[in-house]
Amino acid sequence: MKKIHIHTFGCAYVGNRPPPSPTSRPWDLCLNAQHLRDPHDSGLNPATRDRFLAENFEEVKFIAAFADFLVGLVFQRFDEAAIAINCKHGWARSVSLAEILANHFREAGHAVEVVHLHHGEPPIESDCDG
Repeated sequence: MKKIHIHTFGCAYVGNRPPPSPTSRPWDLCLNAQHLRDPHDSGLNPATRDRFLAENFEEVKFIAAFADFLVGLVFQRFDEAAIAINCKHGWARSVSLAEILANHFREAGHAVEVVHLHHGEPPIESDCDG
């Protein structure tokens, strides 16, 4: 079975550079979720994800379609695809988007691994936009 890795991170902690890819290749898709409307609550909360999706429906629809396209290309050559998603602190926008995409890919029959690198970290001051 093909597998998709989705990792989130906060640019306040590491800048806009994603962490190392979980595959032997670079990330297949890196997304900056800072331009999306911020639900200001944990993306692990289903109600937060629902609100996030309602407030960013067209954007998420486009991102999911593009991710489908790109993952399809990757799966023509490899058994794994890797997606990195960031926002300022890695706990609201990026986590919401990652969980929505993970459900989308699972419904399509793919194995999905989701890792939220900074979800439990306290917010810090940062020049990182968002």
